[in-house]
Amino acid sequence: MEEGGVLARALKLVDRVRLVRVSPEVVEAEVPGESDPSRTYVVRVYVEPLDFECSCPHGEHRFNPCKHVIATVLRLVRDYMTVAGRGAEVVIPVAIHEGLSKLAYLKARNYSRYA
Repeated sequence: MEEGGVLARALKLVDRVRLVRVSPEVVEAEVPGESDPSRTYVVRVYVEPLDFECSCPHGEHRFNPCKHVIATVLRLVRDYMTVAGRGAEVVIPVAIHEGLSKLAYLKARNYSRYA
């Protein structure tokens, strides 16, 4: 895993994510900035259809999930789901990162068709 990559940076933020609302429709969280913990970003992960947004500069201008979105999903998984088996602490973050990245690709592709 790349040291400075989005997933590696998200893993460092997981313990700092504050889940504000968890419902069947949406998960809302507040995540402090990595470089400035006094700055807080609002993350929303929508369940159906799966989508995400973040108030950080990266999240406002790109389709890819930022470290705050990934950290929020990882926190949700950690707090609300039980996973049996060895290696889950490595497999699950990578799977979530890949899944969110595929969603971002599809969003970007659909956007470029209609832009």
